[in-house]
Parts: sequence; structure tokens; C-alpha cells
Amino acid sequence: MELSEFNSYVINAKNKNPIWFELEHDDPPSLSEIESTQQTLGIEFCPKYIEFLYEYGGGYFAFAEVYSLDANSEFYIAKYNSRESIVEFGYVVLSDNGAGDLYIFSVSEGKASSEVYLLEHESGSCNLIYEDILEFCKSVGLRA
Repeated sequence: MELSEFNSYVINAKNKNPIWFELEHDDPPSLSEIESTQQTLGIEFCPKYIEFLYEYGGGYFAFAEVYSLDANSEFYIAKYNSRESIVEFGYVVLSDNGAGDLYIFSVSEGKASSEVYLLEHESGSCNLIYEDILEFCKSVGLRA
């Protein structure tokens, strides 16, 4: 999905349910925050994740939570991931579903995928569920 298409879903949702967007969220990241977080975690984030954060920041996004690049935030992605865990497990956590399951990007050769997977805590299974973070936020966040 392209950002322009996603933005139309957001505008529609904001017009119908503005309260969905009043929860705590972080400002869009600066270039130095992107570089610093990538260096801390030892990965390169996928362009769609950066594009989303530039437009909407991290934190609560309607019904979803998206980890941010703000080191002073409770949503800071490095609070939920470490360089060591990324190398060991091959993924970076970008959100959770509030029930113990994790939404993740797979990581290969230091680069995070654009696809979003669901890692189920009980079974340990990991399944591709969204093409990218925009599809994830459309489905989980906007329930569209």
C-alpha cells in the first residue's frame, strides 16, 4: 500500500472517530533519531516503517501501538529489542497485541523486512499477516 492511499483511510477514520487519535503518541523522528536507533539495534529499518513514523510518529495509532524511535518515550523500540536479541532470534518487535503475541519485522543481514509477522506466544508459530506496516495499521489500528 502506498502512503497516499493509507492517508485517505486515516482521514476518513479521523472524520468519523476523532477520539481514536487522542491517545498518547510520539512526534515524528528526526534523522539523527533514526540513525541512532538503527545504530543501537544494529539494523536498517525498512523504508515503509520510517515513512509511517515520519508521517504519524510512534505510540498509539487509533487501536494499534507502534514502537517509536524516541529514546525518551515509553514506546521506544529499543526498550523492546536489543542488538543481541535481534541477532539471536532474527526479528525486531514493532508492536504487540496486548495478549502476549508480538508483531515483528524479520531481520536478515542487518535489514528489517517490510512484511509484518505475528509471533504467537503460546505456540511459537510465526506467520506473515501484513504486506507492510501500513497494512498493519490499517487493519489493526483503523479496523478497516
